[in-house]
Amino acid sequence: MALFLGVHDLKKSTGGGWEGYKKACAELGCRAIHAYSNNERKVGYCVTEASSADEVRKAHENANISLEDVFEVNRSE
Repeated sequence: MALFLGVHDLKKSTGGGWEGYKKACAELGCRAIHAYSNNERKVGYCVTEASSADEVRKAHENANISLEDVFEVNRSE
């Protein structure tokens, strides 16, 4: 499994929120790890462990959450 960073425009995001996203991920076999937001800029980010970016997109779609972009990232220690 790889780590993916999802980018959200909070002005567009609706749907099931973080709990709904975690449920959608569990149903697909991926794992929602963290969510972050900057309310001043209306931007949100989520970190998901998944087998592919397409899996992350599908989880967002299933949770009815808009997703502007998603890309694989590496953890820095």
